[in-house]
Amino acid sequence: MGKSVTQSDSAEATTTDAIKLLRQRKQSLRKKIRTRIKTSYPPTETDKLSTKSNEVFSRLLALPEYQISKSVGFFLSMPSGEIQTRNAIRQIVNDGKVLFVPR
Repeated sequence: MGKSVTQSDSAEATTTDAIKLLRQRKQSLRKKIRTRIKTSYPPTETDKLSTKSNEVFSRLLALPEYQISKSVGFFLSMPSGEIQTRNAIRQIVNDGKVLFVPR
């Protein structure tokens, strides 16, 4: 005999569809943001951005609050067009701190 569809099954399907739609919208938005970032920061700005990123994080890592912390929350930067976090993350890990990164 066939399985009857319950309200619970229907609600679960609706939730699953909503999650899929949300993921598609987020992916689309991320693509638009990456495009805008690329057009806002031409490749010649990359070196300047890297230098400025290192300056920012040097100041951050010198703060007393950082020095006494056991853990740090940080973000992973986009490949281009925004402050670069790679060197700072490397330093945080080398300093033996627990690193939290949003998923």
